[in-house]
Amino acid sequence: MIVAGWIVLAAAAAAPIAPTASAVTTDAGTGGVRQALPPNARAAFDMLRAASTFESAHIGYGGTLSENARAVRTLIREPEAPRAFQTLYDSHSPVPVLYALTAFWYLRPDEFMALVKQARERFGSVRIGTMNGCIRDEETVAEVLERSSRRPAARRLAP
Repeated sequence: MIVAGWIVLAAAAAAPIAPTASAVTTDAGTGGVRQALPPNARAAFDMLRAASTFESAHIGYGGTLSENARAVRTLIREPEAPRAFQTLYDSHSPVPVLYALTAFWYLRPDEFMALVKQARERFGSVRIGTMNGCIRDEETVAEVLERSSRRPAARRLAP
């Protein structure tokens, strides 16, 4: 079960992330990790904490880079990335957990499958919004994880 297929973390420098109106911008529940991040990574972290739709790397008719994919790319480059993604994984919302899994494919490859299993147990039956390319849908977390395991392109790429 490979989640990393949607968030291709390869190449291209990430453009700065600006906080959005829907972003969670408090340090509560972050164990101090949010405060330890530089402003652009903090904005990326806030965006992922507030994410309610799990998006493929490129979305829309033009295939533009998803803001959430850009946020993962920004955050994963930080020294505090392992702690930041663990905080997202520990959240009570399934979408941030899925984004944390995309990073754990790179940051914690030996633990990745166990983390996927735990996420499936916690949220497998929960329905979430998804956007794959230009198609908006609603799927269970288990369906998202299963779909990615069937895609040959869902393989680890060098960051």
